[in-house]
Amino acid sequence: AVIAGQIPAEFETRLGDQAMRYFDDELMKPSALPQADRDRLAQRFALIAPDDGRRYRLEFRSSRIGPNAFALPGGRIVITDELVQIAGGDEQALAAFAHELGHVHYRHTLRRMVAGAMVGSGAALLFGDWSSLLALVPAMLVDLHYSRSMELDADAYAQTLLARNGIPVKVLIDMLQALGAAQPGAATATPPPPEAKQEKEPGPFLTRPLRYLSTHPATEERIARLRERAQ
Repeated sequence: AVIAGQIPAEFETRLGDQAMRYFDDELMKPSALPQADRDRLAQRFALIAPDDGRRYRLEFRSSRIGPNAFALPGGRIVITDELVQIAGGDEQALAAFAHELGHVHYRHTLRRMVAGAMVGSGAALLFGDWSSLLALVPAMLVDLHYSRSMELDADAYAQTLLARNGIPVKVLIDMLQALGAAQPGAATATPPPPEAKQEKEPGPFLTRPLRYLSTHPATEERIARLRERAQ
């Protein structure tokens, strides 16, 4: 976290740009959503995006990773057509955006990338050679994931941001339930016993070889935390 905090904002943007090029080359196709829908969602996203000096951008893509949204360093939020299609409306899609804004706020993606790069490039990063991290972006992205605590922090951030914009927590809960129900095997999946939970718990969203940001706590746990915070 300390090293991630030292990375300049302009370099963080370069990381996000390179990551987006990688996804477009390897995993994504242009969005097939009607332009009017994309414009409307982008306008609503702009209203809730914080004014913190970042240049936030909402990217729509069609993808073989299914319904998903994820954040890239620098403020890009990517949402797949499939997620928009399973959302119950614009507010549910906004809830997904708000969760990803939480990851950007806490620099979760960047912190995970730095942690992974430290294994092979620790000295370079310690001395400020950020180019070594930039060179590792394509190799690292497919296997990058968040910890359970990062996901819960992003949920809490989203809950606060949505409330600030007059959107109740039920909208975020509905989005989580829709995502959970859309995953293969969701009907028969059962949460692991408490003693089996670890900091890096396998999540329901993506599976190898497309594990990008795939670690999430069980949906039931996330919903319970949100309801507890709302009381």
